[in-house]
Amino acid sequence: MLELVEFVKAKKSDNPELELFPLFFKISVHDLSGESFEHCWKTAWADIAKDDPDRFNLSWCTKALRELRGSNGLKFQDFQHSEVFYREAIVKEISLLLPPDLLDDTSDVIGYDRLCKTTAGMFVQDISVDSKSWGTHKLGLYGMGGLGKTTMCRALCKYFHEDFYGRVCHVELGSKPPLELQKMVMSKLLRLGKEVVESITSTDVGRKCLKDNMRREPVFLVIDNVTDDSTSRTEALAYLEAGFHPHSRIMITSRSEDVVQALFTDPKSTFCKAMPDLTEEEAGFIFLQGAAPQRALDALTDEERRVLSLCLGQCCFASDGRPIKGEQYHPLALRALAVYYHEIDNVNVLSWENHLEDLDKLKHSRESSDVFGILGLQFSTFDMRKKLVFLDLALYCGTSRKSYENRVSWLADIHEERRRAMECQLQHLKRSGIINFSPSTCETDMMITIHDLYKEFAEWYVSEWAGSEDMVWCVYHKLPTKCLPYALQRASASNFWPELKRIWLQNLMCVILPPYKVQEWRNIMVLQLHSCDSLTVLHLHGLSCLRHLELVGLQNLETFYFADSATSDSKGSIWHIECLRPTQTTLESLQYVVLKKLISLKRLPDFSMCTLLKSFKMTECDKVLKTTPSFRRCSQLEKLHMDWNSCQESLPKLNTLTSLTSLWIGSTCNMDCKGNARVLEGLSACTQLQGDLTLCYLPIRSLPGLEKLSQIRSLWLRNCRHLKEIPDVSALTQLEVLNISFTMLRGIPGVDRLFKLERLICTMCDMLSTLPDLHQLLNLKYLNTQNCPKLRIIPRLPPQCLHVKDQVRLMKRTEHSSQFFCQGQFEIRSGETNGSFPLMTKGMAHEMVNLHRSSSF
Repeated sequence: MLELVEFVKAKKSDNPELELFPLFFKISVHDLSGESFEHCWKTAWADIAKDDPDRFNLSWCTKALRELRGSNGLKFQDFQHSEVFYREAIVKEISLLLPPDLLDDTSDVIGYDRLCKTTAGMFVQDISVDSKSWGTHKLGLYGMGGLGKTTMCRALCKYFHEDFYGRVCHVELGSKPPLELQKMVMSKLLRLGKEVVESITSTDVGRKCLKDNMRREPVFLVIDNVTDDSTSRTEALAYLEAGFHPHSRIMITSRSEDVVQALFTDPKSTFCKAMPDLTEEEAGFIFLQGAAPQRALDALTDEERRVLSLCLGQCCFASDGRPIKGEQYHPLALRALAVYYHEIDNVNVLSWENHLEDLDKLKHSRESSDVFGILGLQFSTFDMRKKLVFLDLALYCGTSRKSYENRVSWLADIHEERRRAMECQLQHLKRSGIINFSPSTCETDMMITIHDLYKEFAEWYVSEWAGSEDMVWCVYHKLPTKCLPYALQRASASNFWPELKRIWLQNLMCVILPPYKVQEWRNIMVLQLHSCDSLTVLHLHGLSCLRHLELVGLQNLETFYFADSATSDSKGSIWHIECLRPTQTTLESLQYVVLKKLISLKRLPDFSMCTLLKSFKMTECDKVLKTTPSFRRCSQLEKLHMDWNSCQESLPKLNTLTSLTSLWIGSTCNMDCKGNARVLEGLSACTQLQGDLTLCYLPIRSLPGLEKLSQIRSLWLRNCRHLKEIPDVSALTQLEVLNISFTMLRGIPGVDRLFKLERLICTMCDMLSTLPDLHQLLNLKYLNTQNCPKLRIIPRLPPQCLHVKDQVRLMKRTEHSSQFFCQGQFEIRSGETNGSFPLMTKGMAHEMVNLHRSSSF
């Protein structure tokens, strides 16, 4: 009664717009009108008034009760006596009755003042002549889920409240039906009466009302959470096309930069800006609030601050997911990891350092479902097809196919789709904000990048899926384990898993994968095994759908087979590696092979029967390199990258590789280039080579057919010590880089007609005696002729070509190391300048040690 009395007093005096809205729970309006009821209440009031006459005035109680009788309220019995329905109705009514100037509480927004000032300074005035909102200041804010865009919208509404005399509105698309959101905008920005607002019955009528009235006064409007969905974009456009007063500020937010640009028709990204970053201090405050709420940031010791900084570093990400100091802190990750460390010790900050290397901290945090729930909002709207493309990019695409071209090709092959269809899929993922296209480091190609938190989400999603009883499409397991993960252990109803398509296993510590278990994987398309050190043999018979095979760091693996074997018992156990006798059965669908750091591997299966093979990469497999892999029937092979050493019988034969576009043969560790001189056979058949041709540390004496490779852009013949001659290279019209360092070439016939050449490197060519004039090569930017003692005449060069000549002198050598000093002389159009040239590589240092073994210093 005291509260009711105060409400009635306020309504009759200084606040006539106060809404009195009673909630009838145990009694009804009819109960209030009864004389016995009023008599009962008055008796109770009189008893209370005796004890506290100053506060309890009987006359005011009577007036308040009469006021209550004339009010319409919510009656509990009208909602089926359901408290849930009753509460929902109460919330809805309160939302309708809230005055436009009721502001959100921003006291818990860390860095409120700084972030608001920063964001306010990011608005750009629209001065387009044909714009419906000429003069307004616009901002399109984008960023991944969980960065705090919605919180920022609410904070800005409070920040700009005075500037716009309360005409501020935050429209969060999807939070309410479109018509309700329109009515909210009309109430808060147009200040239309409740009766007028309630009379609007459709979004079309609401849109017309906005167009007719929105230009009257300056407003601050935020359209939050616009997605790539056509319904969401249409709803946002309905507000943007209404037109605004020239002094208005309009802001939209989305997870996708593409969506923001499209809504503002902003191809130059004038209005589109990334979400502002948290400072390290703000991130530390957020983290400490969750991890050690009793500790104050400014009271930490230097050592505690150091540990806190290490913890914060695990919540700091770049756009492609690599943790880099100074990049963006993610508030969700900060809070989730703070909870993880809070459960370890919520007072002793120093104790956290012992847990910095814990695996999967984010997934083990109690906050993981909240974090991944927000990150997965967009993902949950995808159909299964798009979900699988994203999971492939996040988990199974590997690091060796970072470029846009390579990843699109790989995805198209794995999904059996046309390249154009796959590019459309990727464009949709980009518009959703879940992936991005970024320039590569060399800026000649694009890269598909994924934020590290989205990769964490993908791992979490797959692990949650794999633990269910539903059909499992993919398995990704990287924690050390002595047995197969649950998704692969359980028995299949039909002897195999028809839906299982991807397997990534890391740190598996079992000695063998039983053939009967591998048979259950017969439909998989991608198999990746990493650091499974206990495996000694791998039997892959029957994986007829396998398109990608990746074996990395299996230190004890001695062999693997594509063929069936009679040596397995009914349970599939393998008795001895020596008993296995491979047949000619192959993996007929295999297209991609990656073999790396298999230091015990002694033998390879016959890849020549894999007629669909497109890419083969084998590095750091020293023992198996005694046998040269055969690719005689792999006419579709496009990329070949393999180590070679002098123990091998021969160089790979290239005669049948008519589709080859990239070739790398060499060794990163074999510095001496031992062995008898050989000829690289079949180079003339590789006319489709168009990227890089790299031959390093090979004992080749000539390169017949090189003149046929007219499309290659880069030719590296580094450290081919037996190479004494090459054909005329003038036909290599697309060549941009040529490196013949540490060869025995006397000259480079036709080099003066390579008009696209940009870099020519002839370092340490002892026999090089002549170079033609190169002044006609206007694209040539760099020439290096260091340590070419027989080169007496310096060729004429084009303007601005940097020429590095003179000697590299070995200054000091010890038993364990050598130190060099590089004194280069640079020749440019303006004259000669002396200075230090920092292009000394580790490989050059090793070579100079070999060349100067007999020298005295």
